[in-house]
Amino acid sequence: LGELIDICPTLAAVAGIPAPALAQGRDLLDSSDPRKGGFSEMNIEGISAVMWRDKRHKLIRFQEAGSETVREEFYDISKDPGEWYNLDGRKETSLRQNLLRSRLLRKLSSLPRFNILP
Repeated sequence: LGELIDICPTLAAVAGIPAPALAQGRDLLDSSDPRKGGFSEMNIEGISAVMWRDKRHKLIRFQEAGSETVREEFYDISKDPGEWYNLDGRKETSLRQNLLRSRLLRKLSSLPRFNILP
């Protein structure tokens, strides 16, 4: 799985030059340390959303500006690629949802400029 931040380090590796010191991503052609998932974020009209996905599942966390309430959506994208059936809170998927939540929160805590969701 790749992220937009991986483009610079990947192109640098292809060109045979070191990636800039501030580049946060990784070389997508280096398979020695594959990423366990992908992260994205968006902010539209006062609603912030962050997402973590792996090859099978996707977790999205939403929060309105000024609100303490966080809402989640959880999908099995291998069976539901259109994300029609939100599995949030279901007992049979709770362990996997908790794992993705943990990975998402770990990613958020690693970004010093980013701390919008509890």
